[in-house]
Amino acid sequence: MLFSIGNWRKVVRMHAKFYLFLFALVSICSICIAEDFWIRTNFHTEPYSMASDIFYTSQNEIYVNSYDSVYKSLDMGNTWEMINFEGVKIYSNKFLYTDPNKDKRYYHIRCSTTNGLYDSENDTSELNLLYATNPNYGLNDISVCKGNNFLYNWGQIVKFNEEWSDPKLVLDENNEEEITSFAVDSLGTYYAGSTDFMNIDQPGGVYKSYDNGETWTYPDLPNHFVRAMVVDSEGRIFVGTHGHYSNGTGLIYRSIDNGNTWETIASGTYVFSMAINSDDEIFVGLDADGGTPGVLYSEDNGDSWALLDSGFPGGDVNDIAISQDGFIYLATQIGVYKSVNSTTGIEGGESESVKNFELFQNYPNPFNNETLIAYSLEQDSYVEISIFNSRGEFIEYLIKSKQSKGKYTINLNADGLTTGVYYYKLSTNGSQIATKKLLYLK
Repeated sequence: MLFSIGNWRKVVRMHAKFYLFLFALVSICSICIAEDFWIRTNFHTEPYSMASDIFYTSQNEIYVNSYDSVYKSLDMGNTWEMINFEGVKIYSNKFLYTDPNKDKRYYHIRCSTTNGLYDSENDTSELNLLYATNPNYGLNDISVCKGNNFLYNWGQIVKFNEEWSDPKLVLDENNEEEITSFAVDSLGTYYAGSTDFMNIDQPGGVYKSYDNGETWTYPDLPNHFVRAMVVDSEGRIFVGTHGHYSNGTGLIYRSIDNGNTWETIASGTYVFSMAINSDDEIFVGLDADGGTPGVLYSEDNGDSWALLDSGFPGGDVNDIAISQDGFIYLATQIGVYKSVNSTTGIEGGESESVKNFELFQNYPNPFNNETLIAYSLEQDSYVEISIFNSRGEFIEYLIKSKQSKGKYTINLNADGLTTGVYYYKLSTNGSQIATKKLLYLK
């Protein structure tokens, strides 16, 4: 059969459309397979969404300090509520620490009566003043070590006993030098990181104490702007800096001999925060103004580093918290982000802890009108399945109930959704979590 020129052109156009469709389908599938590392939680404050500090407690509570107040989430960042206190006019409050043994929360509060460290028992609105702070010094944070409590701020460390009594000033430099971080190594040596932007004669760096915080040495790494410190399970100490008084460059240091010597293991890294998980994997939050937004990650004790920035749009990583099951939470300039999956053993895949469920990829994916989500339970569990958009904003719950052991499917209808990438998350008994990506095309 002979083709006319017109028929031949039709065939060419048909083939072109087919290959264009095939290219689009491959591109869509690539989007579905390429999974973001970070997802934004449903944390929003008005008029800002900046989060300066984040805490994940042993009771699976998340606390976030923001411009206007302290916020709390009891459902892994799906919903948030502001913490309010009654009976006193509060100008600002900052969450510092939760004590699971005493069921107490600790705050730094500026109010109409006395500025200082307060505690609140059983998460009530009643406040108890523990220690009045000098308004010129403020209060950065507190640390609990070996039955002693330490409060640190601008140029000072104050030591307390376990009951927050008998305060003793154990380090006093000046109110221009900021104590930023605190750590204890495997031998019981205490470390305090310091930054002094104002005066080279007050060097900042890493102060050390060998007598449970009673006295402190002249600092190691003088004139480095120390912002964060962590110690791994084998006693290696990691220090992140935000530059240097004269040479400027931010660095990451490591000591493998309990602080006797320090080696540079990363340079050009302007560090805001650090955290380490149960597998001794290190996470370093960066200053976006330093040119590299995101989180540095090392699985080999700092010998090599990778940048975890997929799904993270930018901004300073002010603080990092890690849940018991290995999920990473970031407090950033533009909200609170979390890892899509558990980060315990990133390269190794699944966490070593045995999950009591399995979550499957939705079918079809991409989908046009509705899609099926399947999962199986190895034991009776309280199950939540929730949907989030690509910015990490909560959309709805599909399931929120107790279910028996077995296999299940649930239908997701696209009514009300716009074309784009979404995530569905399964959690059981409020702890173990799995997340997968789906793509809706109208």
